[in-house]
Amino acid sequence: MNLSAIPLKDKNVALQSMVEGFKMASYKFETFKGKASDYSLSVEFVNKGTSASLKKALEEGEEIAEGVNFARWMGDCPGNFMTPTQ
Repeated sequence: MNLSAIPLKDKNVALQSMVEGFKMASYKFETFKGKASDYSLSVEFVNKGTSASLKKALEEGEEIAEGVNFARWMGDCPGNFMTPTQ
C-alpha cells in the first residue's frame, strides 16, 4: 500500500494504526492446544526513503499491539494457570 494514497495529513498515524490493526488481528490463543496451527500472517512495509518518523511510528505500532496481545493472552489463560501471584 502506498502511504501517499491515504487521505490523511499525518502519515505516521496511518502507518501506526495499520501496524496495530494487522498485529492485533493476527492474535490467536493456542497456548494449551496440542499442536500449533500452521497459520501465519506476514506483512511487509517498504519505504523508499529513510524517514525516522515513519520508522518510529512502525515500532510504536508494533509495541502497542504486542502489549495488547499480551494482555489478551493473560485474560485468555485459565485461572489456575494465571494466578494473582504471577
